[in-house]
Amino acid sequence: MAADRPRLRAAAVGCVLAATALWTGLSHRRLPHLGHAGFFNLYTLAMTALACLCMALALPPARRRPDEPTPAAAVLAVIPSYQEQDAAVHAAVRSILAQEHPGPVHVVVVDDGSTVPLNGFDHPDVTWLRTPNRGKRHAQATALRATRLAKGYDFVLTVDSDSVLAPGALARLLDTMRDPRVQAATGTILAANRDENLLTRAVDVNLFLTSLVVRALPSRLGIVNPTSGAMSLYRTPVITDNLEDYLTSGTVGDDRRLCEYALLRGRTVSAPDAYVHTAMPATVRGTFRQRRRWGASSWRSIHWELVHLPTPAAALRIVQLCRLTLLPLVCATLATATTRAVHSSDPGTALAAFGICAAAELLVYALLRPGLRPHQRLLTPLLLPVLTALMLLVIYPAHYWALTHLRTTGWLTRQPAAADTASQPTV
Repeated sequence: MAADRPRLRAAAVGCVLAATALWTGLSHRRLPHLGHAGFFNLYTLAMTALACLCMALALPPARRRPDEPTPAAAVLAVIPSYQEQDAAVHAAVRSILAQEHPGPVHVVVVDDGSTVPLNGFDHPDVTWLRTPNRGKRHAQATALRATRLAKGYDFVLTVDSDSVLAPGALARLLDTMRDPRVQAATGTILAANRDENLLTRAVDVNLFLTSLVVRALPSRLGIVNPTSGAMSLYRTPVITDNLEDYLTSGTVGDDRRLCEYALLRGRTVSAPDAYVHTAMPATVRGTFRQRRRWGASSWRSIHWELVHLPTPAAALRIVQLCRLTLLPLVCATLATATTRAVHSSDPGTALAAFGICAAAELLVYALLRPGLRPHQRLLTPLLLPVLTALMLLVIYPAHYWALTHLRTTGWLTRQPAAADTASQPTV
């Protein structure tokens, strides 16, 4: 029965995707209407079709056959830490040491001048360093220089100090590297504090769907951008050959910058079944500040990426920009059409299309998210209004508000280790 679960889940997801696509097509049969409603329906049809495609690509991947061992490559894991609790960092380190991997794995932890110095523990495969506070990039560079620029290591694994790798995560990332074109791989983020409140539950849904569904199409094309700071694997030269530029090209968007180096050399992909647990903000204010920082990183990199990245990756960036540009217009169109009762059934149809698509994504989450109890899977649809509010009132506004903070270069969410917002990943 256990062996049939992936097939049952895939069948259930396939059914809901087919129903969603059919319903959306029928509901938009009046698409030729002009004006506000026609534009709204055209946008929702395109976004719904894209979401259906991504959900189809996000079905469970084929597992590695037992006769295909994990590549016995040498891996250097780098963990920069600032104002983090000892227990959180120790958990991150031990989760790496516990990975089943036939090759050598060495962990370097760099305390970037925390107010309260980080205390390590003795282990032959762990090095603990402390430097004056100069930021994440310099902390990572310190780790690389301490190992003579990762000499003798095939891959560099970057991990946030509050991230805990699930069993098998490293093996899944290394599996993607069987393709010599792949230069970087990232995994699926799960909120470690999911059950803290309704907000963290909704954030977990958003993180999981972003990692699994939104990245599905870019991963197939080899243009995932950015990779996640919570856990990503790079071929060593991707970082070491660009270390000087990495240190001098800014202090925001560290993981996006590493991903850009990888895209210049080849493919960047997602390993959807490589899971990493990381703590997320448990308050609206903390979530807003975190997403504002992520948004600033995205906006800052637009010009460089459009100029330097390969055509497929640049095209994906343009699509993302178009979606972000049109979204406020679509919301305004909906408000106008509803207020003036222009084709009143059309806005309702478009909203229903969004709702059905969101419900399908929640079903994907309920079926595929690991670690949920049966009753949690059954109650997942009840998160729809909370998730909608999170997207419309926090995540999207934070992304747009980030345009007013493009000159801010400081770490916007890190506080002393005792604070509530101490554990945030960089994506």
